[in-house]
Amino acid sequence: MDSTTREEFIKAKRHLDTEVIRRNFRKSTERYKLLEELYKFHDHFMAEEFYLHLIQNNFQVSMATVYNNLVFFEEVGLVLKHQFGKGQAARYERALGRKQHCHLICIRCNQIFEFCDPRIHHIQTTVEEHFGATVTGHSLTLYGECNREECRNSYPVIEA
Repeated sequence: MDSTTREEFIKAKRHLDTEVIRRNFRKSTERYKLLEELYKFHDHFMAEEFYLHLIQNNFQVSMATVYNNLVFFEEVGLVLKHQFGKGQAARYERALGRKQHCHLICIRCNQIFEFCDPRIHHIQTTVEEHFGATVTGHSLTLYGECNREECRNSYPVIEA
């Protein structure tokens, strides 16, 4: 883990400590190991990919444990869950240490491109002023076809 990722993991671990105590859960080594492995991922991942990563790194865990902990991590704000397209498996990403961003999904190869655009902040501010509300987050997902060489021969796989 690089130093930035390590710092994010330490913050995530502190946050997990707080939530485990607040909910009166066990401080299981397994849950903390899952969190540590999760913070090694820098991109979006599916639960099955995470499970395979764990198995390949000699961490014996059941798929049910992976799913249950991803649900818990999502509830407490340690991961974000995305549903990109009809019939597609959910994808996850680390929540702490991530800046707000949007997604472009290629409907042919499933590649996920992240982007930030300062104009979205302006739109949020305008919406807040217009409705007298406070925007606490946003989600913007665009679907299209990328122009990468490896995508050109792919078949469509996502229905937006």
